[in-house]
Amino acid sequence: MKFRIRTIDSGCIEHFVNIVHMVSGLTKSAILRLRKSSFCLVFKERAVYGGVSVYCEVDYVKRICEGLSAEKDEILLEVVLDQLVNCLRIGAVASVGGSTFAASTTVGSAGVGPNSTLITSYPGFAHHSSLAVHGLKIKLVRRKLPCLALELEQASVTGRSRAVWHFIPVHVVPPRLWDEFSELPDPDFDVSIFFPAIKVLRPFADRMRKFAKFIVISANGAGELILGVNVETLARVRLTFRGLRARSWLPSASALESEDEEANEEPRSAIWAEGEGKQGVCRNSRTGEGMARTNTMDDVGDADRRLVSVSLDIRRFAQLLSCPRITPTWFVCNIVHEQMAQFVFLFDSCKLKYNIPASAL
Repeated sequence: MKFRIRTIDSGCIEHFVNIVHMVSGLTKSAILRLRKSSFCLVFKERAVYGGVSVYCEVDYVKRICEGLSAEKDEILLEVVLDQLVNCLRIGAVASVGGSTFAASTTVGSAGVGPNSTLITSYPGFAHHSSLAVHGLKIKLVRRKLPCLALELEQASVTGRSRAVWHFIPVHVVPPRLWDEFSELPDPDFDVSIFFPAIKVLRPFADRMRKFAKFIVISANGAGELILGVNVETLARVRLTFRGLRARSWLPSASALESEDEEANEEPRSAIWAEGEGKQGVCRNSRTGEGMARTNTMDDVGDADRRLVSVSLDIRRFAQLLSCPRITPTWFVCNIVHEQMAQFVFLFDSCKLKYNIPASAL
């Protein structure tokens, strides 16, 4: 097996650091799925009544990936995200502060432990200077155990570049378990709605999580969003938004009476055709480009006015709102009535799906 990616674009490096930091705010460890087209960070919580799941796909320009064979041309690794974030954070701090961080960890006769990280670097003379990480290389190596090798290229005050190596122990997932970490198809949700800016929702969630355990999210195809919290039957707090882009997938009354409902059923999608719903959107999931057309309230049917609700753990919801370090291009919520909510973040070259099952009040 062979895997390697390399970039010399500082903006791409910063974007990669932000994505890893965002996913690490949702889970401590994840499955790194490496393919020729892209690589993904996958996490699925094991619970009796279903757990949260994370699927984040990132595109890279220069990459080399060779699996076990031509049929199994991918690699799945289990990695502790805190170790990966710390290695990237050390490079970011050094690039700003300019201090040398050459270090090494003593390894016993048993080899590298599952929770240990080897850090090796070439010494530099960069005290009280401003350095920049102008190169990042990640590859799969074997040092008594499979490891991800991260090489950070930095410029020193002498004009010569220096390389800082980080070796993170990983666990190779056998092929018989690969199906568990594949991207699941989107559920047949009832309503899709574009959420307002995260900076508007985060203060409300952070304050309400101190008083309540659950939050009720209600939305309809008319573009109405309601976030409700019940504080132990003493008070009820509601935050209402109107005029958002939304699409209802609930059947109309005429469709319920028709016998050809199943034959004419439209597949659910968070990216619907232009002109449909309260504000139809036609765009590309990769670039986020598109346009919207607002319909009048007279065009909204009875099915679009029906509210679809789901009760979620408010800690999970607040954790999701606090994890992004950069503003997403689109923030979409897909709701299955009283079953689950799927949140989709769309960035320039990244897509994150976060599924939260419904909680009993």
